[in-house]
Amino acid sequence: METPPNTLLRITNMSFAYPQFSNGNEGFGDVLRSINLTVCRGDYIAVLGANGCGKSTLFSCIAGLCRPRAGEITFSGNDGAPFSAFDLKNRVRLRRLAACVLQNSDDQIVGLTVMEDVAFAPLNMGFDRERAAKKALAALETVGLAHRAASNVNALSGGERQRLCFACALAADAEFFMLDEAFSMLDEINRAKALDILDALIAQNKTIFHITHSREEALRARRAILLENGSVTYDGAPEKLDYLTPHNAPWTQAGDNSTKPGAPPLKKENAVVFNNVCLSYGAGEKTNAILQDLSCTIPKGEITALTGASGSGKTTMLKLINALLLPSKGSVVVLGKDTRDKKIPVKFFRTSAGLAVQNCESALFEYYTSDDVSYGARLGGAKGNDLIEGVSKAMDGAGLPFDKFADRPCYTLSGGEKRRAALAGVLVLKSEIVLLDEAEAGLDAAGREKLFAMLRLLKGQGKTIIITTHSKETAAFADNRITLPDICYTGGRAVPEIPPPKKLRRKTGLEFFKADGGGIFSRGFSLKKIAAVFLRLFPIILIIALLQIIFNIPGDSSSVLFKLAFITITELELRRALFLVLRLTGIILCITLFFSFVPLSLTLKAVNAALSALSFFHIDASDVKLTVSIIFRFVPILTEEAFRILTAQMSRGGGRGRLRDGVAIITPLLLRALERAEKLSQAMELRGFGMKESKHQKINRERQ
Repeated sequence: METPPNTLLRITNMSFAYPQFSNGNEGFGDVLRSINLTVCRGDYIAVLGANGCGKSTLFSCIAGLCRPRAGEITFSGNDGAPFSAFDLKNRVRLRRLAACVLQNSDDQIVGLTVMEDVAFAPLNMGFDRERAAKKALAALETVGLAHRAASNVNALSGGERQRLCFACALAADAEFFMLDEAFSMLDEINRAKALDILDALIAQNKTIFHITHSREEALRARRAILLENGSVTYDGAPEKLDYLTPHNAPWTQAGDNSTKPGAPPLKKENAVVFNNVCLSYGAGEKTNAILQDLSCTIPKGEITALTGASGSGKTTMLKLINALLLPSKGSVVVLGKDTRDKKIPVKFFRTSAGLAVQNCESALFEYYTSDDVSYGARLGGAKGNDLIEGVSKAMDGAGLPFDKFADRPCYTLSGGEKRRAALAGVLVLKSEIVLLDEAEAGLDAAGREKLFAMLRLLKGQGKTIIITTHSKETAAFADNRITLPDICYTGGRAVPEIPPPKKLRRKTGLEFFKADGGGIFSRGFSLKKIAAVFLRLFPIILIIALLQIIFNIPGDSSSVLFKLAFITITELELRRALFLVLRLTGIILCITLFFSFVPLSLTLKAVNAALSALSFFHIDASDVKLTVSIIFRFVPILTEEAFRILTAQMSRGGGRGRLRDGVAIITPLLLRALERAEKLSQAMELRGFGMKESKHQKINRERQ
């Protein structure tokens, strides 16, 4: 087959298998099978296929992150000379040629602030800081995030993080744009803007390789590729692909059951009541009001969709219902009980209203899929055959057959499969209210159809379903719609007056992890904050001191104060333990005071400025600076991961005490830390870090 003269990428007889599934046998467990594909300059390609068919694996192979078992992947540079994606000598050319947006936006963010993250690739390309900042700001303006340039990346919503990653790709000024479900969390307005940006890139003769489950996004492309069981089964015009025809789509059968704004309220029993609810994150000048005087009702036994722009408060509403958050003002009443009422155990709300969280990657904290799904049921006392039967039904209902996925490690699941596993973890609770946060994001057409079928089944069982969504089809499928920030419909009768409880609950168990950074690293000085941080860490200090006392010091001849069996406490040991407690206390207080006034980003700048002094001794400190930057970046990453894991555990009935919760979070946090470290290194490589260019390449780039 003759190669077209304007070829950008050519894949020949490529096959790939993950080592854990190949059993050492060639061809066994192949995820991709004999892929042959040619991509020409100016192509706009939509890559389609069911969850787990190999789309993201194909993406990783093309990006040079995974080496195929067989076959070749060859790129053609601007000079027309071909080069391999896996030749380290040509890795600089590949990173300058292709810009990637990964499926999970959290895995691609490397900076502490929005501007720092977007400027990372231009700096690696050799631009000075001023030019890199200009390119970063232009990219942020293109995606509509210029007003968040100075914001901490942890303060962004899911949709805003996807826009941030898209801006990073635009700032790289690449020729080839690879997108893996890059817009799955975007609202309708921002999704339309993103697709317009892709059209503008095509007009500039750029090339786009876009993995998507969206029919609207696929039809904007000029060419569609369908993957089935690891093989390309269609390569042609998207409008001629039967996979995209809507005749079997579940939403065409659902109709629009929602009550229109202005319709007379129906007499329905309320499952949830929001009464003048206000909620803000942060403090002082950094206060960010998410919900203001929100009043609405959600009826029992129906499906209610929460819609609105990214960051409008949809996820916050679900967390308020699940009692993961408490309102700053007003009340949230769930099944007739106020979430602030201290007399009502918080576990009541978390088992009565099970929540499938938005970040499904962090929601899976056990090693095996069936163990993760069974977490809430095990806490509720389910055992033996009853537990197995419940988990089996939940997994089958969520579209993950128990026989096939029960013993699958969670990390081997695709993005859509992880979302189904998180959904199964809520179904097994048998909650009266089911809370789903962006449940259809990342699902293929069959997965969405199964989701809608499951929602019908739950509604038929008298369950109340509340789902956040950016999908018009899902909103049309629901019985009721609530649009934020403007409430256009209250699902039941007028909002009743709710008398406040006598004793108010003030803690949810997540206070250490604040939304603006959390714990010891959150800004804003107060003696109360310092005391709170110290009291949380003081038990750890005491354990360290106790170990210091128990283990004997060689050569200790001081007087013995206490002796029991093999444990001997001497005057020297007691004195050393006391000094240790005082030293650690002083360190914690100093760090807390420091970070009360100085943000991590400013601290990092100061450290980098100090390291720059090494240049006077002709020492290149760039690698040291990056190492320090990664360490500082990992502090909020670990805090965020711990918060998400604890949130996922508590949303399914966790919260069994500080000690047990602390132990339960250690193993999944370590696993996630290792995974995030690997993803962070991949993200840095994808954006050109450490890629030394030759003098010839540098001269050509500067001429451009």
